[in-house]
Amino acid sequence: MYVESSYTVSTCANIGGFFTVHNTQGESGRFCYYLQFNCTYYSINNQCYRFKTVTNDKTKCSSNGGYYQHGYCYNHCPTSKYLINETCYDFRSAYTPQKCKENRGYFNEKENYCYYSENCVSGYTINQTCYPFADSGYTAATCTNIGGHFTTSNNRGQSGQFCYYIQFNCSFHEVNGQCYRVKSTVDHETECDSIGGYYEHGYCYYECPDTKYLINDQCYDNRSAQYTQSDCNAVGGVYVQNYCYLKRCNYTTINNKCYRHRSAHYSNGTCYNIGGYYTAEGEYPYTSYCYYTSFNCRYHAANGQCYSRSSNQSQTVCKTIPHSYFDASTKNCYYYCTEMPKLRQCFVAHNSSFTEETCKIIDGIYSNRTCYYITSYCPRHEANNGQCYANRSAGLTCDTCHNIRGHYENGFCYYYQNTCSAYSIHTANVIPIETPHIPLAPARM
Repeated sequence: MYVESSYTVSTCANIGGFFTVHNTQGESGRFCYYLQFNCTYYSINNQCYRFKTVTNDKTKCSSNGGYYQHGYCYNHCPTSKYLINETCYDFRSAYTPQKCKENRGYFNEKENYCYYSENCVSGYTINQTCYPFADSGYTAATCTNIGGHFTTSNNRGQSGQFCYYIQFNCSFHEVNGQCYRVKSTVDHETECDSIGGYYEHGYCYYECPDTKYLINDQCYDNRSAQYTQSDCNAVGGVYVQNYCYLKRCNYTTINNKCYRHRSAHYSNGTCYNIGGYYTAEGEYPYTSYCYYTSFNCRYHAANGQCYSRSSNQSQTVCKTIPHSYFDASTKNCYYYCTEMPKLRQCFVAHNSSFTEETCKIIDGIYSNRTCYYITSYCPRHEANNGQCYANRSAGLTCDTCHNIRGHYENGFCYYYQNTCSAYSIHTANVIPIETPHIPLAPARM
């Protein structure tokens, strides 16, 4: 048997003891006789409390004989309240069962009364959510990170900075009494101060501002859709939903894009095909360089370059294609071209001075008074005016040549077709010279 004079009447009863104001020697006082301090309720402050309730009023808790700690009041159920089924209720009213339910109370059908307590002791309810705790020491960011609601006026109309929250549960980085979203290493404390963070042991704890990008709890300075996933990872970025997020570029930045390597070996077309940027230096000798991250050729890699297309054009034809390469061992012609989605082909060049007939002969496509083609090689008869004609004849006069929309040059008439719409007189000595059509080889994608 033990005796303790510091236990309250309620604590003594809650541990199964016997409370008296006289001890066995007849002395007056407050004495609790008990066998064992076995508190099955809430053991705190060297007492055993039967109830634990959320409160925002420390003074009210103490006045009711309770003990306040971290937003909770530990106490017994005073005579001014109502103990129903081991639950202590604050109020009793003749509410309907429905209204009693809305107040989260207990409806006694025999008495036709509703027993209930304060639904939201902080007095701050938003969208039917009660935030029981309030703290003016938390920043707006901390309040958001713990799922709270930040406001500049409390429920009494007082101005200030108030965070109403359900529980301080920081799932990010709890330090300095706050909850920070981002943690990163910094070289100097001043770097952390410049972004409004908190510095400790080489780390900066801070929030990602609206001008930057928060991805996977990391703050990134830049976002771009210009990168492939492999190039993004190669320069230290993170690739999410077709965007590359970068904190900084540790290599070379040109036109807001980070490139890891530089080479003078690659041509302009190759540089474009591997996602690079081709430019010349601003000083003598004005060397051209390709800035790129990786040689990831998705088309045709040959001769140390990345070509757009390959075909089995002859070497003669291949040489007429600018910046092309002919592989004598495989008999393949490699060249660069630009995709034209509307025309559904990839073309090397275009020329608005070519006639529609010339364009057809060189296997181009004529659109909007412009000829788009792969090679300007003329398989028939090329004249000094830059056109390619299907036929050539020394028997046609200059006037006749003009009448059939031809070109007269050095005693020869270069023309597409002899379609005389005036007077046609055939003579024996007029013999047109025609050459069969030599088709160009198709390109391989």
